[in-house]
Amino acid sequence: MESFDDISLMQEIQNGNRGAFSILVNRHSQYFFAIAYRFANNRDTAEDILQNAFLKLWERPYKFDPDGAAGFKTWFAKVVINLCLDDRRARKPIVVLDDSEIPDDRDSAADIIDRQRKYIALNNAIKKLPAAQQTAINLGCIEDLKYEDVGKIMKKSTSAVKVLIMRAKEQLKISMKEYGYAA
Repeated sequence: MESFDDISLMQEIQNGNRGAFSILVNRHSQYFFAIAYRFANNRDTAEDILQNAFLKLWERPYKFDPDGAAGFKTWFAKVVINLCLDDRRARKPIVVLDDSEIPDDRDSAADIIDRQRKYIALNNAIKKLPAAQQTAINLGCIEDLKYEDVGKIMKKSTSAVKVLIMRAKEQLKISMKEYGYAA
């Protein structure tokens, strides 16, 4: 069953096959965790969101249409993003300084601190973007999805996604300048 594609695994899951579900979870957990983390900026929250997303998948596998336009990854990314947005609406906006280390191969402590500050500034700037721009920039630039797939997830045209990303980048340049970082 390891060699099954995602659609075949989903069909097995729709028939109640726990083994297929386990394979799908193991295959995609890291990818979808990265998406959830980009929105939540907190490991525990991202893990909770991902767990809820997979729980929804197990409880309602029939929601996935194998004949639909979206593939499994695109469809499930939308599920994860919707849960992230629901979580954000439920919480008051808080600027979180993540205590996880940012890998850096430079030896200078000053360089490491500067990089962490820039990372935090960029994350804070992304959080200030309108939800649509934030989603587009996270998926299109950070997660490196094709704009067409971002459009499917967001239910927008490819050209609308390009405009959202362009506007987000313009705003991020302004915000980063305000934080003291040149473009």
